[in-house]
Amino acid sequence: MYAPNPDVYWKQGCSQDNSFIFVTTQYLTPSQLDEFARDLPEYEKLLICAPAFDIGLGKRYENIDVRKIPYSVLSKCEYGVENYDLNIVNPPELDEEEWDDVE
Repeated sequence: MYAPNPDVYWKQGCSQDNSFIFVTTQYLTPSQLDEFARDLPEYEKLLICAPAFDIGLGKRYENIDVRKIPYSVLSKCEYGVENYDLNIVNPPELDEEEWDDVE
């Protein structure tokens, strides 16, 4: 659920079991990840979604999972628009070639 924490900018959403999510369109650096880990208690979990990051960064901490945002998803995003026209009646479908970019 989208529920930004007013005190911790990288806790953008949460679910049950003390799990949080942070989504960024920027490159995730090791120092950023270390900062998150330093402020994240062991009993909490964090999912970070970013378009790019160093190899092995996703396995650096047990309670932090790092996932790649596929370019095919990012290329369909709009930024800085006053009115987002969401087509939820006929959502676009990814073809098989685009699914290959998901991993």
